[in-house]
Amino acid sequence: MAHSSRCLYKIGLSPTSLWLRLWVLFLLLGTCFSKSFIWQTWKRRNDFLFTDSCLTLSDVYRISLAWTVHFRGQVQPPSLVSAPLSEDVSWQPPHQGWFCLNTDAVVTAITSMGSIRGVIRGSSGEWIVGYTKQIGHVSPLQAELWSIFVGLEVAWSMGVEQLQVQTDCKQASNLVLSDSESSSIPIVRAIRSLRNRAWYTNLFRIPWNCNMVADALSKIITPQPYSLLLHESAPTAVQSLLERDTYDPLYRQHVLP
Repeated sequence: MAHSSRCLYKIGLSPTSLWLRLWVLFLLLGTCFSKSFIWQTWKRRNDFLFTDSCLTLSDVYRISLAWTVHFRGQVQPPSLVSAPLSEDVSWQPPHQGWFCLNTDAVVTAITSMGSIRGVIRGSSGEWIVGYTKQIGHVSPLQAELWSIFVGLEVAWSMGVEQLQVQTDCKQASNLVLSDSESSSIPIVRAIRSLRNRAWYTNLFRIPWNCNMVADALSKIITPQPYSLLLHESAPTAVQSLLERDTYDPLYRQHVLP
């Protein structure tokens, strides 16, 4: 117990203040935070046993809080969900001379296996390259962040100098646009490192139904698991959506406000 206390003081967090914060969060955030904290604590214990390294308790606290905010943002009480509204929406191309990266990801509920996909298009909406990849056991937010990271790597390897990133994941965009250099999530720091290279990038969150081309790439099976598959031409599964984005910029969709 004395050793544990010394470790807490070493990271700048006294045992009293840590447990006081946890008690307050348990009261305010309820089951969602408690499940996240228990899972992160169990993972920390396994990391220590099997790899002889683990996160500090301070990091466990911060990561648990971050995941709680993410999951609470995914669910709304039925009474607060507005009825769908019909409005004109469309995929927005980047400015002349820029390229656009649309990213997406999916995680299977039963196995928690994640896969990522994305497409890089020119300022006229033309297909430049697409990518798909399986990435193993991840959370939905981690998968979305990995899709952004891999898409940035693909664009950089092609010599793209001006890139607009579009994602339909609010939590991912908030993390990337925040002070990601000091983020406790490694993939967020890796994204910031890529964006800090000698090129221009910006990122926007878009409605999910403006991201249908990237979403449709999920129908493509990757022949070799965990290998990056590049698509130099638009697959059949996405051609009609690509033409709609390019030649029919406004189309009627049901959009959740």
